Amino acid sequence: MNRYAALLAVAMGTLSGAAFSHTGLSGDISIETDTFVSTRSPAEVRAELVAYKKSGVNPWARTYNPLASFKSGKTRAQVSAEYVANRNLVAALNGEDSGSKYLSDLGPAAHQLPTFASGGAGGSAMGAGQQAD
Repeated sequence: MNRYAALLAVAMGTLSGAAFSHTGLSGDISIETDTFVSTRSPAEVRAELVAYKKSGVNPWARTYNPLASFKSGKTRAQVSAEYVANRNLVAALNGEDSGSKYLSDLGPAAHQLPTFASGGAGGSAMGAGQQAD
């Protein structure tokens, strides 16, 4: 029995090695056969590198803060009022079905929903006969 298990292990090892021999998983030095074709000139790449270094912003740094230069177009009170005016919509879209039932009830009017917190459309998405609480 042990002889068959050992033979099976050797066979599986051989087959798995053959299966991965043409991939990067082979553990062997591989030679890339696809040639790289650049879409930009070396001068463009160097100029981009210089601009990146000059900006002083490193998105891979631990201290990177993408909101450091963010400036909102609305006050906190305006955002809160917009939320209160549309809280039925917010509750429906954050519900268990992610708002599927609410949107299906709206029909074509679902394409006219407001965009929150972006300064976009500020209109109400309440359907006919609905009131904001």
